[in-house]
This record gives sequence, C-alpha cells and structure tokens, in this order.
Amino acid sequence: MADDASEDARSLLAALPDMGKLDEIEGESERHAFAYLHMRAMEVFREKANPMSLIEVIEIVISDTNSAKALLKHAPHRKAREFVIAEWELHRSNYDNNKSAFARDYVRRVWNEMSVSVTEKQLREVWLRDTPPAGKPAG
Repeated sequence: MADDASEDARSLLAALPDMGKLDEIEGESERHAFAYLHMRAMEVFREKANPMSLIEVIEIVISDTNSAKALLKHAPHRKAREFVIAEWELHRSNYDNNKSAFARDYVRRVWNEMSVSVTEKQLREVWLRDTPPAGKPAG
C-alpha cells in the first residue's frame, strides 16, 4: 500500500511542467510563477510523501497552483507599479515633488504603454505611498 501511495505521489509530481523548459517561458513573472509552483510541489513532496498524507500533498499543490495563477494574473499591475515608482524617483524634481501632476501624466502613460488601468488617486496614494511625502508640510 505504501508503494502505491508513493507511486501516486510521484505521478502527481511528474504531471508538473518540466523545469528544463523554464528557459522557454517568456516573461519574468511567468517564469517566477512556474518555478515557484514546481519548487513548492517538491517541498511538499519531501515533507509529506507518505500514505497517510497523499491527499494533503494534492490539496497543497492545488492551492499553490492557485497562488501561481494569482501571480500571473497580477503581474502586469506589479510591473506597472514598479515602473511608476522608478519613474517617480527619476522625475520627481521635474514635477516639483507634485504627485498629483505626476499621477495625471502617468495614468495615461501606464494605460498607453502597458494597458493597465489605474486611477490618479490610486497611483498617487497607493502606488506612491511608500515614497517620501510630496508637497509642503501643513502649518
């Protein structure tokens, strides 16, 4: 029985994409998600491969598959946010530290170049929230 369970677990892992094909995948986020899924499945297999926990292995791999899908789904937004933060660091002096003016310009640029929809308020208050405050202090 233990041999059957181990064989089932091995066949589950064999169904995962071949890591040798990692170089064929285009896009950094896609490669990251692919590698994460494979790495996590191998960790789970090493930790849980026994007859009593095969169902746990399958549940964890399915859960991590959903995590990988989420990474892929949100990749364009993460890439756009990183772009905006880098652009803010480069061009903040050109905008006189005015996040509102920067947001007005970059909302259109992000949409035109990356097809990512973001509002001025989200760009200004959420995407640039970790940057030092722009504008003059109150009082």
